Amino acid sequence: MAIQIQMKSKALIIKLLLLSGRCLAWDVYPNDPLQSQSSTIAAPEPCRTHELPAKLDLLTAVDMSLCHDPQTREAWANIKLQQAELGQARAAYLPKLEGNVQWVRDHNVVSTPDIPALSTANRDGYRSDSASLSWLLYDFGARSARHQAAEAGLRAALASQQTVHAQIFAAIVRDFYALAAAQATLIATTENERNATNSLKAASAKVNGGIVAISDQLQAETALSQSVINRIKAEQQLAIMQGNLALDMGLPADSHPTVTELAPSDPVKKDLDRNISELLARAQKDNPELIAARENLAAAQAKADQTAAEGRPSIALTLRATHNNQPESLGVGMPTTSANSQQRYAGIQVTLPLFDGFERTYRIRASAAEIERQQAILDGTSQKTDRTVWKNYQDVQSGISNLTQASRLLQTAEQAFAASSKRYQVGAADVQELMNVQSNLASARQQRIQAMSDLLTARYQLAQSIGHLIDTASTVSEISGFRQPGG
Repeated sequence: MAIQIQMKSKALIIKLLLLSGRCLAWDVYPNDPLQSQSSTIAAPEPCRTHELPAKLDLLTAVDMSLCHDPQTREAWANIKLQQAELGQARAAYLPKLEGNVQWVRDHNVVSTPDIPALSTANRDGYRSDSASLSWLLYDFGARSARHQAAEAGLRAALASQQTVHAQIFAAIVRDFYALAAAQATLIATTENERNATNSLKAASAKVNGGIVAISDQLQAETALSQSVINRIKAEQQLAIMQGNLALDMGLPADSHPTVTELAPSDPVKKDLDRNISELLARAQKDNPELIAARENLAAAQAKADQTAAEGRPSIALTLRATHNNQPESLGVGMPTTSANSQQRYAGIQVTLPLFDGFERTYRIRASAAEIERQQAILDGTSQKTDRTVWKNYQDVQSGISNLTQASRLLQTAEQAFAASSKRYQVGAADVQELMNVQSNLASARQQRIQAMSDLLTARYQLAQSIGHLIDTASTVSEISGFRQPGG
């Protein structure tokens, strides 16, 4: 009876240990004990449900697009991956502790046919316990280099996330202002159609009064037909632009969003009122793609240091304690007897890497090649940034001039059309003059719309290339706050 109770209690203990082990395996440290997830890295908020407003502003469109774009989720997942890498690098500074508990049922049969008296059959049960601790005390910089590489990788992931956000932002800006331009174009073509209708009425009245030939009416009808065609094309382009922006924001293509009207000024302008030298310098400092390239280079250099340090000796502390109550036999043919054994061990282990088949030699060469590759990428990114900032700056400057001239042209065309309409009504101008100024007015309206859209888009593209479209100034200042033992 006592044996059965003992067996049941052991079975219960085993089940409890297995259950607790599985629980620990699920989440050993739920609160990030090594602080690899810096508080300066804000986790993304859940996507908010936006009711599509009557008129959609740019920031709402960007917010919805960033939330639904798969690239945003990919960039955040990469940050979490780098945070985990940093946590693993920090874990290398801490000791490793292991425990082992073992229950054994041993059935040992020894048969000696020539001397049957020496034959034995023993059934024993015993337990073995052990605990061991190992702590790497010094490794001549390998852990430190790994930690630096993980920090650089996290900073690069943060900069890459800002790059993704800026690219999405810039794409939404293009689609937003393309839709705004399409809306303005439809209004302009509708106005052109109304002007053509009025011109046709005036020509028809003169033809009916016998003042002019039927050719005046036919020319006016031709102009009206062309205005209708342009208005239909504008409606088609508007539908396309609405579908593009809706899909950007994660909405059905037939959502038909309406955006705020184009305005010649924009808040982003005040950040760009500087000379090109200052803008180029700011871009070299703040462009997130450049920041990511620099951090990737730093990570490659730290990885090379780690690879070189792995060929150096390492010093570790080792502690071990064991206990078991396995029965012992005094000799062949002798029954087993109860026994307890214990072992305590403490030592310093020095590991000297002597020869690894030249593997480390080629790993060092690979690390050096990776540094060269990352340096080339950094140089190329720097050149591309300067080239992009230069082009976008020139686009902004020409856009300002184009908008000024387009506004003057529109004002002049409106005055010319008003004057020509009056002249035609009193017979001081022919229909050809009226059609010309009417066509010029339609062209001037379209040019001003396009100039305004181009300027607003160019401003945001310049801000993106500088690195001020999305705030990239916040860095992971807490990354280096983890205190490390020597080595």
